Amino acid sequence: MTAIIDGVAYTGTVNAASVNPSGNLNVASNNAALTLSITFAARAVVGTTTINSSSTTVMNVITTNGSTVTGSWAASGPGGSGSLTIATLTSSSVSGTFFFTAVPAPGASGAGATGTKTVTSGAFNATF
Repeated sequence: MTAIIDGVAYTGTVNAASVNPSGNLNVASNNAALTLSITFAARAVVGTTTINSSSTTVMNVITTNGSTVTGSWAASGPGGSGSLTIATLTSSSVSGTFFFTAVPAPGASGAGATGTKTVTSGAFNATF
């Protein structure tokens, strides 16, 4: 997975990708230093989903220090904005593009998060 987060290039290894029995796609990635992660959950259908107040798509930026979360930002129905395009979806893989602006996640999951995170030029290719 690649993207630009607040103007800085991000390259992450997809460490989890699946479609659950309800038809939801989940993809998670981490950078090599395990200090930054991009994750998202969305309906597993080819096409473009816009993140707005009625969206069920969730996109996250998470900062960590080892296994400790130091900040979490989310773009989903309650806040943030963006778009996720699933270009290809097969029984064994998924690929697409994304961009989003995320706000501090609510509650304890947003610990340490301030301001917004802007993610642009996102691209992913994952296998199940």
